[in-house]
Amino acid sequence: MNTTHDHDSLKQIKIFTKVIVFIDIAINIATGILLLVMPISFDLYLFQQQIIAPWIYRLIAIGFVFFAGWQLLCFIQPGGFTVWNLRFAALLAWLPIVALTMGLLSNIGDHLLALPKLLLWLANIYMLLLGGLYWCLTNKVKR
Repeated sequence: MNTTHDHDSLKQIKIFTKVIVFIDIAINIATGILLLVMPISFDLYLFQQQIIAPWIYRLIAIGFVFFAGWQLLCFIQPGGFTVWNLRFAALLAWLPIVALTMGLLSNIGDHLLALPKLLLWLANIYMLLLGGLYWCLTNKVKR
């Protein structure tokens, strides 16, 4: 067996994981702050009228910020990217897909403007792929 190659491969996977997590942390913090500070503006961007109560956006914002904080702890902690943490991150990436898809396909989704609707579907795809990536990385970390 070529243990040097395996070690280098694992090192590259860890670097790749940190880059992806860092980008995701930035997205989650920015989204959380935006939803927390400007929920009505966000609603007007999506619908051109207020459809969803501001407290719902703030609740979603808190989820984004807490998830980003948890990711940051994993990011700075030595050995923070364990199999369990990556699987938990995958499940947390997939969880909003259910709610967002239901919203997009419901009566609320009918009120969305075209560009925001497209962006939300892209966000759904991003979360699906991100969760899949996290789950696949667990197999690499196990080795």
